[in-house]
Amino acid sequence: MIIMLYKPPDLSPRIAPEHCKKEQGPKKITLHLMKKVENSLLPLLTAQRERFLFRTTRKHPCLNNVYRCAVKEGHRGRCQAIGTAVTAVDDIFKNTTLRGTATRICQQTPCDNTLPPEKDPAIALRGKKFIETFLVHKTPLDEETYITALGVGYQLKKLKFDPLLTDMFAQVWREREQLLPPEAITQSTARSRKQK
Repeated sequence: MIIMLYKPPDLSPRIAPEHCKKEQGPKKITLHLMKKVENSLLPLLTAQRERFLFRTTRKHPCLNNVYRCAVKEGHRGRCQAIGTAVTAVDDIFKNTTLRGTATRICQQTPCDNTLPPEKDPAIALRGKKFIETFLVHKTPLDEETYITALGVGYQLKKLKFDPLLTDMFAQVWREREQLLPPEAITQSTARSRKQK
């Protein structure tokens, strides 16, 4: 009895019959088969700015309770948490001046009500839109706004609502926007209209 333990690979090229080669060749490329791809620097800058804010604020005492979750879930999880915080500000402060940019962000990225919030891609997109507001103009309140957004978002993901922290986030976000020059707010509004 002979047992084959190892068979060396066949290195000779496999040659298909001529009629098979013709059938498998590329078909005529038409315009409806082509996809238009746009290269944009905005998603890369947004991810870079979010990671920078996370790295600079990681030793902050407010992040102690959410730091492990934020590291484990990575960039996408943090954007999801921030998007949850933005949605909370828009939902809670309906008739006040605190909702401002939160309403604009939520109107640009409507949620899919058939999906649970943790699986809805619109929530993460809201978080990314929030980070986009940090790209052009930097203020002394950037880190504080980012930290409170993460804190609110991760508490809401754990189904723990803290009204004081949510109110603090809305107040700090409003103060940050008041530090911005007026043209920065009009530019971000114009940019958001252009993307629709």
